[in-house]
Amino acid sequence: MPRRTIRSAIEASVLSAMISVPLVDAAAFVPIDKNRAEAQDVARGLPSYPVGSAEPVRRTAKVAFISDGFSLQPDNCLLVESSGDPVADDQACKTVQYHKTYPGKPAVESAPVWSHPVVEGDFISPVLLNGNSVVANYRNPSLDPKAQGTIIYRLLIDATGKLTSCEIMGSSGDKLLDRGACVAMSSRAKFRPATLNGQPVAAFVFGYSSHYFGR
Repeated sequence: MPRRTIRSAIEASVLSAMISVPLVDAAAFVPIDKNRAEAQDVARGLPSYPVGSAEPVRRTAKVAFISDGFSLQPDNCLLVESSGDPVADDQACKTVQYHKTYPGKPAVESAPVWSHPVVEGDFISPVLLNGNSVVANYRNPSLDPKAQGTIIYRLLIDATGKLTSCEIMGSSGDKLLDRGACVAMSSRAKFRPATLNGQPVAAFVFGYSSHYFGR
């Protein structure tokens, strides 16, 4: 379905609840340096902050989407109810538990989002060095073959770049699937540590993993 048709279908379905969502020109975001650009890519809009900072505030946003049940493309997802934090709202299409929708009939679901803590100083998030290959194939025969969903986790990366803990912040609804994401990250992920004012520091970084099979 063309982008304009998808957007029109979603807007028509949720017009009474729709809020204004400004389009952002990507050219307006100019990375300060390569390290910062890589760090922003790792977090993908989710919080990252040094140990000792205030904790992120969990909120709830609502999105309307059209999906084939395998993936959720950004153009097929629109914010329809704000969490009260426009920066946190940008996470909703990544953290929502989505599913297959009927052609031309958008679904509306709530999604967990988090406000970013204020960090004093020049902070650059940890950088994942071995990319998406980490969680691509972590499923094993012990998992329910019907299990699917989005897992949001929080990693603690020490000042040497070692991952020391993984905590589930948003469950897929299946405990084994959740645990698999943390096992994969803990056993395979390699990081460049975060820096604060140019010095390596221990830091938390949120991430997410989506596993869907067309249902």
